[in-house]
Amino acid sequence: LFVAANNSVEAGDTLVAITSDVGTVAVTGNGAIPAGGALVVGPAGEGAEAMGSARPVVVEVTLTEPVTNGLTYNFTFDFAKAGKVTVAVPISAGEPAPE
Repeated sequence: LFVAANNSVEAGDTLVAITSDVGTVAVTGNGAIPAGGALVVGPAGEGAEAMGSARPVVVEVTLTEPVTNGLTYNFTFDFAKAGKVTVAVPISAGEPAPE
């Protein structure tokens, strides 16, 4: 789950793709970020709706490399106007599944 904020007060932008060396990333939904607004992105049926997003964008990562809980992995976010930005994303395994 993450939020992409657009600090421009004049121009909107659009999240067009996300890439990573640890897997493929599928982005579905409307990635538009209005001027001065934000885009809530998360897994289907979780998080984004709870954060008040009427039009959540869903991101699904299919790992092709092993990852370790607690480390960070580079993900590159590609925006139509702002271009590409690479962010070290921390990985959390979350809570253990109930038995």
